[in-house]
Amino acid sequence: MTTVIWTVTDNAGSTATCTQTVTVTDNVPPTITCPADVAVNTNSGCTATGVVLGTPVSSDNCGVASVPGRRCRQHQQWLYRYWCRLGTPGQ
Repeated sequence: MTTVIWTVTDNAGSTATCTQTVTVTDNVPPTITCPADVAVNTNSGCTATGVVLGTPVSSDNCGVASVPGRRCRQHQQWLYRYWCRLGTPGQ
């Protein structure tokens, strides 16, 4: 939010002012494309290690702040990874 102060001066040197508030809203949501699905087998300890998940691709008209991956959790032989897209503050 920005405040603009307008001032007018007449030929006699008298002035008057008013203020205007300008609010810019980013109403274009960010986009994210996930990496391809990955299927791996478990090891003897029933875990999967060294899994290469890839990297999602994201974009936004106001810039991408970050694309952190959430912590993984394992459920039987499936490994789930959740991606969160964090936009510019105010989105």
